[in-house]
Amino acid sequence: MKRVYPQTPALAKSSREDFLSTLEELCRAKVGELVQAVLIAEVDEFLGRLRGERAGGQTGYRDGYEAERTVTYGSTPVAIRRPRVRGGRARFESEILPPYRRRFEDVDATLHELWIQGLSTRDFEPSLRALLGEQTPLSPSTISRVNKQFHDDYEKWCQRFIANEFVYLWADGVYLGAGPSDERRVMLVVIGVDRNGDKALLAIEDAFAESEESWTAVFESLRKRGLKDPAMLVADGAQGIWSAFSKTYPRAKQQRCWLHKMRNVLDKLPERMRAQNLGPLREIMHAESRAHAKSLIDSLARSLERDYSKAATCLRDDQERMLAYYAFPKPHWKHLRTTNIIESNFDPVRSRTDVCKRLRSGTSATYLVYALLVRRTEHWRKLSGYQLLAKVHQEMSPRRIARKKAA
Repeated sequence: MKRVYPQTPALAKSSREDFLSTLEELCRAKVGELVQAVLIAEVDEFLGRLRGERAGGQTGYRDGYEAERTVTYGSTPVAIRRPRVRGGRARFESEILPPYRRRFEDVDATLHELWIQGLSTRDFEPSLRALLGEQTPLSPSTISRVNKQFHDDYEKWCQRFIANEFVYLWADGVYLGAGPSDERRVMLVVIGVDRNGDKALLAIEDAFAESEESWTAVFESLRKRGLKDPAMLVADGAQGIWSAFSKTYPRAKQQRCWLHKMRNVLDKLPERMRAQNLGPLREIMHAESRAHAKSLIDSLARSLERDYSKAATCLRDDQERMLAYYAFPKPHWKHLRTTNIIESNFDPVRSRTDVCKRLRSGTSATYLVYALLVRRTEHWRKLSGYQLLAKVHQEMSPRRIARKKAA
C-alpha cells in the first residue's frame, strides 16, 4: 500500500492553510486506499486465492483494473479503480461498489433523509455542492432517482403480512396539498392498536375520493394480508367507509368521530350561535354514561329544533354509531370518541407536504406521507388502559359473540 503520511516535522511547521489542505488530501488518500484494499479483498475471496497464487479451480482470473472513477463517501470524493475478473463460471459483482455506482449507500440515505426533512430536489446542488465536492451528482433528476430506490420499502410494506391481532382501528381520509395540481387526491389511512396496546400504521393508500370502492379495496387488502376481525372501527361520517367496512368486517362495532359530528352540527348554525353551542356538544361527548349522553342529545336537539332544524337533525342522526364506545372500558373512551390519533399525526405531516405542490405524481406524495408517518410511529405511546385490551379482544371474538347470541 502506498504511503501517504507526510513527514511529521514538515507538517508541524506548515501554516494553517497548508495544514488543512494537507489534512484533507491525507484523509481522502487514506479513505481511497482502504476502499481499494476492500475491493481487492473481495476479488481474493471470490477467486479463492491471493494474487500470485496458482488457479486451483474454475473461478476465473484477474484482468487488471477499470478506468479510475471518483466515488463519494461521506463528504469525501475518492479516486477508485475497480479490479476486473475474467473467465470462470460465475460473474464477479462487487457488493461494496457495484458497476456505475458514483456514491456509497450512506450518501444516498443522507440525500433521501434531507428530502424527507424538506429540502427540495432543486435545492440540493446549491446547498450541498461545497460539502460533497464538484464530482458528486446532485441534479434534480439524480435526487429523484435516489428517492425512487427507497420506494421499494413502501411497496414491500404494502404487501407485508399482518401477524398481530388488533383490537381497535381508526380510519380517515386526509386531503393534502401535494401531488398534481389538477388532481385532488385523498390519503386513506388506517391505524390500529393491538392486544399489547402498541399502535401501528396499517394502511395508507392514495385515491381520488373517499368512495365505498376505494375503502373496500383498503379493507379487503388488510384482510387478505392477515388482519382479523377487530372489536371496533372509529371513523368519520362518510357513508362509503361504513358500507365498505361492514362488508369486510361485519361483526365489528362502529364508532363515528365526535369531532367530525360537532363540526357538521356547528356548520349548520349561524356563526353567532356556534360558540354558545360548542360547550353543550362537548358535554355530550364527555358524558359519563350512554343514557346521560342520549338525554343531553335530546335536550340540545329540542332547543335547536325550532330555528335550526337541520342542526337538530344532524345531531340526532346515527346515534347508535355516535355512542358505540360506551360498550368498551372507560379508560379507552378518550381514544375511541374521535379519530384524533390520525389527525394529530397529520398536522406535522402537512407542514412538509404543503411545500411539495410540485410533486408530479400521487405515488410520490403517498410515499412521502408514508415516510413521514413511519418516522412518527417511533414515538407513539401505548394506549391508555392497554392492560384491558386482551380482555376486550377475547370478548369481541366471533366465537364468543356467537355463543352469546345462541344463549
